[in-house]
Amino acid sequence: MLASPARAHPAASFPSLPPALTSFTARIGATGVCYLAGELDDDTRSAAASALRRAQLFRPERLCVVLTRITFMSAAGLNLLLEARRHLAVNHAQLYLVAPSARVTRLLDLTETTGLFPMITTVPLRACPVAWLGSGRVAAGS
Repeated sequence: MLASPARAHPAASFPSLPPALTSFTARIGATGVCYLAGELDDDTRSAAASALRRAQLFRPERLCVVLTRITFMSAAGLNLLLEARRHLAVNHAQLYLVAPSARVTRLLDLTETTGLFPMITTVPLRACPVAWLGSGRVAAGS
């Protein structure tokens, strides 16, 4: 006699995983700020795109994308940033990368796209959510 196959537990019985990407948007004067943390890849592209669109609703003169807590970025993430840069340029605004992580910097270097993005080395704390301050990885800034 064959043993019956093991039954899988319903998905609801497993703890939910934290999101692979979290985001926060804010406005500081004429600047839109989009904080992204986690992985920026094919799986999280739509969530990141939504966050960038929310930040653009402020109609900023500049959009600062804080990438300090990006732990992984694929070509999909880079393409998303390039698309946002093009969209902002059409509206006479500029995209800045703020304090990119080593992983982001490495991808920009490998793809020779570093020069396409103005860089800001510190994170604007006035718009930074309290939870982001706990790691000590956010530097004092304007």
